Amino acid sequence: MPFNGILYQDDEILRVLRAAQERIRKPENWCQGYLERVTLDGTEQWCARGAVIAETGYNSDADVLLNRAAVETGYVDHHGPKHAVVALNNTTDHPTVMLMFSRAIELRQAEILAVAPACWEDGPREGIWPRDCGTPTDRRNHIATLCEMVANFTAEAEGHEEDETLYEAAQAELWRRRAYAIIFALGFVEQHVSLQTGKLTISLEPEEVAS
Repeated sequence: MPFNGILYQDDEILRVLRAAQERIRKPENWCQGYLERVTLDGTEQWCARGAVIAETGYNSDADVLLNRAAVETGYVDHHGPKHAVVALNNTTDHPTVMLMFSRAIELRQAEILAVAPACWEDGPREGIWPRDCGTPTDRRNHIATLCEMVANFTAEAEGHEEDETLYEAAQAELWRRRAYAIIFALGFVEQHVSLQTGKLTISLEPEEVAS
């Protein structure tokens, strides 16, 4: 579930993941078996990992996170889990690759949400959170989105629990953990912001140091 709030606007990992996904969004720009290639008609193509490398180079944080998304999907090969992105790219189809990118973006958003409330603890931090933390309406909308994510993740978990196979049980646990991560983040938010009104319950002004 995309959530383009002020929390995400300057995150480099999200930028890379979104740009890489957009690079191969059209099936004709995606390929298997090559990091990058040009077809006879001049069309540029990239595999999933090649699209990330084109944006940020080798061994980036975005590459690592995309691999996590692939591993969660269950794709590994004989070289080990570090090559899950390659295995998924070369053995599935374009829609599955797009889903992997969307899941990686979702995981990164959950990571940001889990640590962002710390920005309120000592007032705003340069480059992490705007000085006014947005308007109460902005914050209320963010909170509503978080609550909706919890509901959707819980529903996904319950859907997988209906099938008692080992794979479905693992998928259910994954969705449960995602829901818990957002609930954990909301717990921090509630210490500093009213979940009902979106108004700050702490001052953002730095405390004056007594001379």
